[in-house]
Amino acid sequence: MDSKIITYSDFAKIIIHLDLDCFYCQVEQRRLGISDTAPLCVQQWGRLIAVNYVAKKYGIKRNESASDALKKCPDLILVHVATFAPGKKADYYPKPNQATHKTCLDSYRRASKEVFSVIRSFTSEYQKGGLDEAYIDITELVSKELEADKIAGKLEFTLDENNQEVPIVDWEKGGVATRLVVSNKSENIGSGWYNLKMFYGALVTKKIREAIFSRLGFTTSGGISHSKILSKLGSSLYKPNKQAIILKNGADDFILDMKIEKIRFLGGKLGAEVKDLLSVETIRDLQSHSFEKLKGLFPLKSALYLYKSCRGIDSEISLSTSKPNTMSSVKSFGGTLKVTNLKQLQDWLYVLCIEIWERLMEQQETEHFWPRKLLLSIVSTSNFIDKKQISMDFPKFSVQGIMDSPEPIARCVFKNVIQKLLIPKRSLGSKSNFLQSGSVVAGSFGIFPIVNISLHAAQFYGYDDSLKYNPLTNWINGPEPEKTTSQSPSKKVKPSMERVQSTEDHILTSFAQKNKTNELLDGLAKNDVKPKNTKRALKSRDNSTQNGSKLGKSLRAFYKPHDSNTLDSLDTTIKLESNTLAKVNSSMDKIASLKSFSSDDTQTPVTGNLDSKERFFLMDPLKHSISDISKVTKAVLYVKCQRCSENTELISIDTWTSHVDYHVALQWQTRDERASKVFSEFNSTFKSHQVKQTQQHQ
Repeated sequence: MDSKIITYSDFAKIIIHLDLDCFYCQVEQRRLGISDTAPLCVQQWGRLIAVNYVAKKYGIKRNESASDALKKCPDLILVHVATFAPGKKADYYPKPNQATHKTCLDSYRRASKEVFSVIRSFTSEYQKGGLDEAYIDITELVSKELEADKIAGKLEFTLDENNQEVPIVDWEKGGVATRLVVSNKSENIGSGWYNLKMFYGALVTKKIREAIFSRLGFTTSGGISHSKILSKLGSSLYKPNKQAIILKNGADDFILDMKIEKIRFLGGKLGAEVKDLLSVETIRDLQSHSFEKLKGLFPLKSALYLYKSCRGIDSEISLSTSKPNTMSSVKSFGGTLKVTNLKQLQDWLYVLCIEIWERLMEQQETEHFWPRKLLLSIVSTSNFIDKKQISMDFPKFSVQGIMDSPEPIARCVFKNVIQKLLIPKRSLGSKSNFLQSGSVVAGSFGIFPIVNISLHAAQFYGYDDSLKYNPLTNWINGPEPEKTTSQSPSKKVKPSMERVQSTEDHILTSFAQKNKTNELLDGLAKNDVKPKNTKRALKSRDNSTQNGSKLGKSLRAFYKPHDSNTLDSLDTTIKLESNTLAKVNSSMDKIASLKSFSSDDTQTPVTGNLDSKERFFLMDPLKHSISDISKVTKAVLYVKCQRCSENTELISIDTWTSHVDYHVALQWQTRDERASKVFSEFNSTFKSHQVKQTQQHQ
């Protein structure tokens, strides 16, 4: 062992690993009031994901089918995990269907939160290993206990071989806390500061375990040692509801014959590489290679980790809370039931967004980390694509309302799905070519039917909690104001509507009305939004649909085969504060006349409500007069969509472009279905023709 690599500081910490025994089963036993002497399993659909120790005595194992488990133990209690579905709250439903429900592990996360709350009452020096396990640095707690007993004169001392005074360790005095010790039998463990610290570490561990049981009713197993590696191995040594101490002089005998996969990080890619390059299988084999050799084959950090870990020593001893790598929500659709249309996709995306948001909110209570990216992955059985991924920016922690509702996350996902997934990419040809051919880039459509949807929050970063609700931060992180580009003198700059609402409001509002049972959707935004800048509140229709975005052009493209005048016949309405309506007939020029008329058809039309002199409002804000602007100070522009049903609410001009996207997406979905049907019929005909030709040749 190289003394320059392994030093005294490697044995100075007291690290414990706590592992909750059959955690999911304990949570369900507590919830249902079931005795811990009853055989119980937790199932997810048809498989077992947790088996308590009583059920294990019958030979029942994880991943076994529920029907097979019942054959082994007819008295077995089966509890299905909670589930939820679009428009339904998470609950323990009697017969959840995998095709219509998604598993919900919130009850286990909440129970885990309770456990870590107890741990925090002892120390903040811990690291989560999952919902049901934790590494805890109790060095400081042990030092306080030792110092108190030393002052009280409770420590006994003796002289070692160097005539130095060392404390005596009586392992029997610790009772059950110190009964299970792994050490080298030939060496004396009855004295020394290291052994005494481990003795006190066992006493502290017992206190923490007893606190968890007395407050929550959960049993735990524990491992005590100088490293995370050994303490984790120790916690699984005498399960359940026991603890073991792994001393440094017994570490080699304890781990030498174990497979290298038992060591953290060596069960994956690094472990496979180590086995391939060094031809090793056990920890004993790995110990036979020098640090110099490891350094020549692996990066310095990896070489140091391999050299120390196979000797039961951590290459790093910090237990500071690490930021999560990813936070995922996944839904798979088995059998014949799949996602076949935009409405179903929209509903399930909202379910995934809710789960990501709920987990994120739980984390914010103790750890202030926030994801930078959001990755959506869709697996399809379509003839056009088999997998599609979309990467997008995760809404910032300072976005208004994100700490109160999953709505901002859902808007972000819906917007990207519609614009990047459902709207086909345009060809690089001219505008006229596109309008004539409607050509698309291969693979940009045809995502249905869908068999798997997954949402992953990633690239977490730390943030200052005090900035969450800071209005200045919200303003800084908000959308940048539109910048007008320089144009030729012959063209006038057209004013644009300032976006004060998400582009998906119309779609989300419709979704909320159809899923009123879901309380999380009750706060979705309505369409009666007042613009921040009233001078820019009016916008000519030709700018927003004809000469505006590509989406407006695409809308014209798919309307054209049906009615070339459909768009030109759209009427734009203005809702005034006095609840009267004004009709604006926009034309191709930059001037629109504004006339008021009564909302009551029985009154004299137009003339009865006009000033002595009709007013005309120029769409260029530079040509507004002060009196003109004051007349439309409280005005908001709304549009009636002729594609939607009659009872559909008017759509604010803010969200009109997004609404166009929605209809374009539906149109392309229809084309997809037709194309898929034609493809299937052609394929079937072609195969039958081949069979006939083969039979004729025979």
